[in-house]
Amino acid sequence: MPPAEAQTGMVTLGPEDVTIAIPNLKPVTPPVTPRPPVPEPPTGNITLGPEDQTIAIPNPSRNLPAATMGGGRFAPSTDTANITLGPEDQTIAIHTGRPGTLPGAATLPGASTMPSHGGLPAATAGSMASMGTTSKPRSHMESLTGNDGWIGDRYRLLDKLGEGGFGVVYRAEQVKPIHRIVAIKIVKAGVTSSDILGRFAIEQRTLAIMEHPNIARILDAGETDIGAPFFVMEMVKGRSITSYCKQNDLNLRQRLALFIPVCRAVNHAHQKGIIHRDIKPGNIMVMDEAGKAVPKVIDFGIAKVLEGEGSGHTIATGVDQLVGTPGYISPEQIENGSSHVDTRSDVYALGGVFFELLCGRALITPSDIAAKPIHVLLRDLAEKDPPKPSTLEPTVQGDLDWIALKALERDPNRRYGSADDLADDITRYLSYEPITARPPSRSYLIARFVRRHRVGVAAAIAISLAVLIGGITSTAMYFKAERNRVEAELGRENLKKSFSRSDEQMARQFSERGQYNDAVAYLTRSLRTDPANELSSTNLLSLLANVHLIRPDTAPLALPEGTVEAAKVAVSRETNKVIAASFLKPKATPGQVAVRAPRREIISIWDMKTGERTDHPVPPGVEVTCLDVTPDGQQVVVAREDGNVELWTLKDGKRRTLQPRLPSLVTCIAFSGNGTKLLAGSEVDAADMGSIHLWDLRQPQDPAVVMKQKGAVGEIAVDNDGVFAASIFSGSLIDPSGPDGTATTWDLRLGKAVGDPIEVDKGLLHVAIEPVQELVALGMSKGEVFVGSFRNAGEVLPPLVHPSSVTSLAFSADGQSVVVGDGGGYVHVWNLSNGQLRYPIRKHDGEIIKAMPATDTSLITTVSRHGDVSVFDIQTGALLSSHIDHTVKDAKFTRDGSLLVMAPGGNPFVQAWDVHERMSGRKFVDVLDKNLITRIKGPDNSPEQLRYSEAGGANRKKTMYAAADPDGTVFIYDAKTLKPLGKPFHHPPAVGAVTLSQDEKLLITSGRDRAVRVWDIATRQNIVTMQHHSYVPVIALSPDDQRLVTVTDEGELRVWELRTGDCLTPGIRDTPRSSDDEEGIVVARVSDDGSSVLFRVAGHGFFSAAMPPKGTTLPEWFLKLAEGLARLHLNPAGNMEEISLEDYEAAVAAIPKTPAKGEETAVTWARWLLATASTRPLSPFERQSFDDYLASLKQQGSPAAARELIRFRPKDRDAAERAKLLVPAPPK
Repeated sequence: MPPAEAQTGMVTLGPEDVTIAIPNLKPVTPPVTPRPPVPEPPTGNITLGPEDQTIAIPNPSRNLPAATMGGGRFAPSTDTANITLGPEDQTIAIHTGRPGTLPGAATLPGASTMPSHGGLPAATAGSMASMGTTSKPRSHMESLTGNDGWIGDRYRLLDKLGEGGFGVVYRAEQVKPIHRIVAIKIVKAGVTSSDILGRFAIEQRTLAIMEHPNIARILDAGETDIGAPFFVMEMVKGRSITSYCKQNDLNLRQRLALFIPVCRAVNHAHQKGIIHRDIKPGNIMVMDEAGKAVPKVIDFGIAKVLEGEGSGHTIATGVDQLVGTPGYISPEQIENGSSHVDTRSDVYALGGVFFELLCGRALITPSDIAAKPIHVLLRDLAEKDPPKPSTLEPTVQGDLDWIALKALERDPNRRYGSADDLADDITRYLSYEPITARPPSRSYLIARFVRRHRVGVAAAIAISLAVLIGGITSTAMYFKAERNRVEAELGRENLKKSFSRSDEQMARQFSERGQYNDAVAYLTRSLRTDPANELSSTNLLSLLANVHLIRPDTAPLALPEGTVEAAKVAVSRETNKVIAASFLKPKATPGQVAVRAPRREIISIWDMKTGERTDHPVPPGVEVTCLDVTPDGQQVVVAREDGNVELWTLKDGKRRTLQPRLPSLVTCIAFSGNGTKLLAGSEVDAADMGSIHLWDLRQPQDPAVVMKQKGAVGEIAVDNDGVFAASIFSGSLIDPSGPDGTATTWDLRLGKAVGDPIEVDKGLLHVAIEPVQELVALGMSKGEVFVGSFRNAGEVLPPLVHPSSVTSLAFSADGQSVVVGDGGGYVHVWNLSNGQLRYPIRKHDGEIIKAMPATDTSLITTVSRHGDVSVFDIQTGALLSSHIDHTVKDAKFTRDGSLLVMAPGGNPFVQAWDVHERMSGRKFVDVLDKNLITRIKGPDNSPEQLRYSEAGGANRKKTMYAAADPDGTVFIYDAKTLKPLGKPFHHPPAVGAVTLSQDEKLLITSGRDRAVRVWDIATRQNIVTMQHHSYVPVIALSPDDQRLVTVTDEGELRVWELRTGDCLTPGIRDTPRSSDDEEGIVVARVSDDGSSVLFRVAGHGFFSAAMPPKGTTLPEWFLKLAEGLARLHLNPAGNMEEISLEDYEAAVAAIPKTPAKGEETAVTWARWLLATASTRPLSPFERQSFDDYLASLKQQGSPAAARELIRFRPKDRDAAERAKLLVPAPPK
């Protein structure tokens, strides 16, 4: 009788768990009718019968309920009756005695690598045991949700609305917290691509930030009970835009008016970095809201993630998938695939919808698809111009022809630069104003004719030359030719401006995504195309002044001959050294029998300035296990598998072997933040104890203090002062009955443990320590992080849960946050005060190798396995990111986060990268007691709205006032009569700030819809909209009414061209906030000369920052310098090329010592950019050096000035003490 099985408590297995299927060992009654044996495949595909059993074994690394710190263990159970297997569970079938046994196979090859089945219904142990018998089929809804059509306890699926290649859309009922009907899209069963599922998760977070009245909103997102991702969207009840127009018999002007907000919605998404890729009438639904037709763009971004999904005749093919619908797919996408898609591809698709609204039929109809093979239709779209709409509908000839043809241009550079540009031209048509779209110039038509008919044109030219040589001339022909030449020249200039504008808009999109190097490349090409493009020159100068460009600091540093890659690296900025350890390949001698030789490793040291390398062989058969630079950057520590720890001085090469040697392989090393203590941990000795050796680096000749812990030392963390340290033992990852993980905290002054070791589950991988609050953080292979007291092992927060194994763990420099990197490439910053994320999680390509808080700053530097590098400021929210085109074998940052050295996998070189330098441009002006800026209120005798409105303003001359009600209604008042002028303006749902232009023609409002709107006071029309990522409570106009400063509630400052809505700066985040409760910038004013903006930071003081420069012509040498700083060049064909270090140095050498006329701004910027970051002025306009600025802060002596000083000199104790005395003054 089999032993009783322990209850599982309804344990749910996840993606990392493993199941072992064991056929029944009891004799099986042979079949009545013998059958010929069926050969079984050698891959483990055994069909289990009803008599077989399965055993489910939870993977030690899976995300099971967390054990209490210092407490319970998870005991794996053997009852599988209630265990649900997840999408990536594995099975091992073990055959025992049944007919047809595979010869000699106890565990079948390949059985443990069963492919993931993504969103397929989870199999249960019970169902596996009954395979081959009749069972009740599950419903389609249940197969997707795993819960009888319910998703959690909030959503109930009602009926299927549609189905695409990768997703199913259901009408569903939301039952709490509110009751409503919604649409839910769920990934279909069978979708297993990690790329698709990963990007689906990213898109969930991206779409959540999109808010536009004409985009179907994402209400919620998550996973079903079986792990299938889903979106919850608002239920759009309506018809497609073309069907709606036909059903309601809309006239032409009504159709065009309905189409304009669609373009605005698409442009809004483009500003968020999202490209639809499948715009078509079926994805534009029109619904009635309060009797008004409201178009809604649906499936935004879904096509980008779930490639090929949609309705109609959507196509998805190949690896570089072609996504879209014929008639709406852009020619460049047809020719080059989805990798060449940008926002202009969506503009083409909008052109296709526009064409259909004009003509009543699509470019490609279902009958066309039935009549021709799809590849022929696509070829025609790519090679032939579309017909004029007037050829199908004569009533739309003229301007509408040219608008449609410009949107449908086969050359993307000749299309509208943005969806807003298309909407603007349609608006001009409806307002009877001149449109920008024009027939193609004669020069353009001639050039295209020449390309199509090269031979004929060549013959014609020869004949023409013969005629000319014959002396046949005509005055009339001359004047006609001259007129054509002038028109052709004008056409070329317009074409150049269009190209340049398109590149400028692409640069803006890259800048919004934080890809500043790419933005520089597009801006320089824009300026080469049209040197007079002031918008591009202003953006380029502003970007270079406010953003550091992540770039290589050295050329690739070659490893010794015979090596494949570096295994470990380190870097020292103080001595300008890069250190790497790499293995030499054994040399094969011809004719000799191969003998396994001991591995040979070599340590190489490079001078970063000269590139010179010195090599230092390691004894044969000995491997370097740890390599790192001391915090002062003067020495490198080399730890080896033979237990030796060596200290090498980088300046003179002297070496010291620290004593005593560790008893076995050195597993890890760690330093105290002040550089006085070095700790090293080892594998277990004969007594199964791991050793921790502690050296005082001020006296390295003294023997180490030796401490012992249970099990091998997996990792060590040390505090800044070298007082406390924590070490971990991971626990047994192989033996389920083996020891659990433990963490021990040490008082380094005594060399003894603090309290009892903290016990957790197996799979303890990382540790961090925070001494002020006496906290220790433990990172698990299952994805949890436990944060608790190292004194009493009590948890101070609930377990912090992450989607995959923890790969990096650290406390922030201020001790207020814990920073976690995981195996899925996500970086999480948790607030220790409430256990909540401080910022949305950020995705990298590949697992996080290192997420390191920089010393004495609020910066976090990260690098991932596939080369994503980022620098994030957790106080200002500023983000820099870049991508290195290599898989990263190992990487190290300098302590201040300014330099990164990385070893690319499979490449025989290492390289240092300059990842951060000070770019703060704000300048402390005065304390809050000074009344430098006051909120504008109406006079004492003015209406209450003017006196008490939270959103009030006036023009500079104070001839007009404006004030907003809480519902977004804005009134304008005459300053003399204090009476309202005309009808109110409406900017729902609420207005945060208002101002007026000096000429009394424009009103500017900022709303809770994250938009800043410019209104024509005479017509009451909204003429310009500037969309932001968050709410804008602060706005300020320049004295000439040309520029507008906006500040979001997140502290992001931007400057805009008022009348065009063009952004002139990247998002500048330079105001630290220690918590979300701090107000940050609360009021701003542009100086009278327009050169700077003065602003007040709540609780701190008044600051100023330079306004972006006016547009100017930038010489070629400056464009090359900018490309050199970005290390990128965008060639005329649209391909990115890397700029070598030699080309960059040549660009630096080309800077003139004396500026030529008109080059003064370029020379000023160049000199500022090349100055040492630690000493250069705050901005190119500033003359005071940075050191003099800091000295002035110290001399000023106020607590407010001291608080600003410690941003840059955190170790200045006098300033730190004075800053504590800062008492915020009340706002005025």
